[in-house]
Amino acid sequence: MAYYIKIAPQESNSGGITSKGYVIYRRGLMVYLKWGAIKSKNRRFYWAGENLPQEKDVLFKTVPKLNNFFDQKTRHLSRQEYNKLPIGKKIFKSNGKL
Repeated sequence: MAYYIKIAPQESNSGGITSKGYVIYRRGLMVYLKWGAIKSKNRRFYWAGENLPQEKDVLFKTVPKLNNFFDQKTRHLSRQEYNKLPIGKKIFKSNGKL
């Protein structure tokens, strides 16, 4: 499972900063995507809202198509300045007390 985060300045936001998270992983012929706003507390990342993360599951008929989609998506995240979290770090579900 690959976790990506993006924390960058964004003048259109009231706080002036954007913080986004993205998760991508595959099981069999399915690719699972999760994304949304994140918050940080005590060096841990949490999904920022009750209805987050947004989710999408994509089913493929062949392994080459799945691999092509997965590689394109990870390259796209890198181009959008997302940083991959180190192994063992993840984005946790918020308990509503952040």
